[in-house]
Amino acid sequence: MKYMLDAYKPDSFDYCMGCLMDTYESDHIVLGPLSENELIEEIARIEAVELRVNEEGYNINYSIYQPIMVVSYEKREIIDSKASLLGKEIKEKRKKEKSKLEWQKKKDALEKEKQEELAIFKKLKEKYGPA
Repeated sequence: MKYMLDAYKPDSFDYCMGCLMDTYESDHIVLGPLSENELIEEIARIEAVELRVNEEGYNINYSIYQPIMVVSYEKREIIDSKASLLGKEIKEKRKKEKSKLEWQKKKDALEKEKQEELAIFKKLKEKYGPA
């Protein structure tokens, strides 16, 4: 069975204490025909988009492709749960990658600091001799 995907993200605004901090443009995605697995992957990808402060997410709708019919409630539950799980996996993977990069940056910064301290120590040792 093939599906049609329609996802719309409305304009949204970020206000803080009455001041406009940022604006976010709308977006409209229409895809089809998609297999069930492709539909699940696309829904997960769209749901995993990282939104900024007060940015509205996508309103996701899908239907059976040609003829256009409403997807049954049971099938919709299955697709939504699979897409949700896949979306969580994508977000978790991004979180792990981000954490790994942050850890590497900290490690590199500590190593750089250590090298700088050793260089200062060597200069002082040369200048004043051994302790």
